[in-house]
Amino acid sequence: MDKDTGELTSMEHYDVYLTEGSTVKAYSPEQKQIIESKKIQKEYYEKARRELGDFYFIMNASKMGELLPATAARLIYLCTYLDFDNNFMLTQRTPKKAMQKSDLQSVLGLSESGTRKFWDEVSPKYITQSADGLRLNTDEIHRGSIKGADSSYRKIWIRQVRKLYKATPLTRHKHLGYVFQVLPYVNIEYNIICWNIDETDIDEIIPLTLREFCELIDYDVSQASRLIDIYKNITFEYKGKTEYLITFVVNNRDLNGAKFYINPHIVYSGSDYQKVEVLGAFVKKGRRKKIESKVKVK
Repeated sequence: MDKDTGELTSMEHYDVYLTEGSTVKAYSPEQKQIIESKKIQKEYYEKARRELGDFYFIMNASKMGELLPATAARLIYLCTYLDFDNNFMLTQRTPKKAMQKSDLQSVLGLSESGTRKFWDEVSPKYITQSADGLRLNTDEIHRGSIKGADSSYRKIWIRQVRKLYKATPLTRHKHLGYVFQVLPYVNIEYNIICWNIDETDIDEIIPLTLREFCELIDYDVSQASRLIDIYKNITFEYKGKTEYLITFVVNNRDLNGAKFYINPHIVYSGSDYQKVEVLGAFVKKGRRKKIESKVKVK
């Protein structure tokens, strides 16, 4: 009898002859299902690491929204230089070289004044300086394993973030930042910007409308069509193809009902990034038919 459900199940008897010192372990159907599930998860994790490379964690509840959007984007990029002790390193291989404050301008590709503005915003809340170099100073971001890491954390994929940052003009850094600042609204399984991030049934997901997205990032709703045009030009290279950071998947050419997908090669923590690749249609296909640029936002 199943102790939890009271259900009667059949039993089978086996005569087993073993040599002295042998060990026998029997698994119930439920236990075998758990073992198989863990095996599948491990295989997926290993495949993701092979395909997407290294990553670091960022909490869903990160207060990234308190930073200026451009500063948020630059901090996300800078954290791709973390080692597993959360020190900023110019080189990870031996001999390692720690990153100093004087290195920030060249690493971030900013002007002297832009670098100073960045530092004033992130220090000491996010980054501190010592004789040994720069160090991360927040629990919101972490490189390395986290015991019990679950849907409270997102994985930021290092190699692709670097490509994205370097391919994006300084004037568009704030648009990168908008995306990282709305991570608390990104569905974990499908990378759709929505109101119910834990929903696993795609038909039950409640996407943000274009107006709600603009309001969330404090963007002038009357300029929504311009915002979309900007994102159509924010791309990066992945496996020899040009991909979008964010796509707007529409039905009947109605952007008011669009689903906004974030590229899983940049950030993803769900169970299958490949299904998001298909749904989001991130690969740029040469010249595309232009969607009506003057969007009426309801």
